[in-house]
Amino acid sequence: MTGAACQIIAVPEVGGGRICAAAEGLVDIGVVERPFSHWDLAAAHAVIKAAGGEIVDATTKEPISYANPELSLTPCFGASHETLKLLGLSNDSPRVGRTM
Repeated sequence: MTGAACQIIAVPEVGGGRICAAAEGLVDIGVVERPFSHWDLAAAHAVIKAAGGEIVDATTKEPISYANPELSLTPCFGASHETLKLLGLSNDSPRVGRTM
């Protein structure tokens, strides 16, 4: 990005806390860089969705799914739909009414 200022802030939280920081607007994006169990991120997922955002899989760029028999989630990003699109981390427009 030419001419754009960027500030990186390390949030000393584990996965769910980082996602909640993004939902609150303290940071633009919450990064979960290692696999977490479903229950580690489910509450944060509800919080960011209530704030108008989403958590997307880092590889597929699709909203995360809990239909995984290993009960774990791969690395992911949580942010507003606008931020995810701006950073190229979203495959499509927000899906209204999508179920987990």
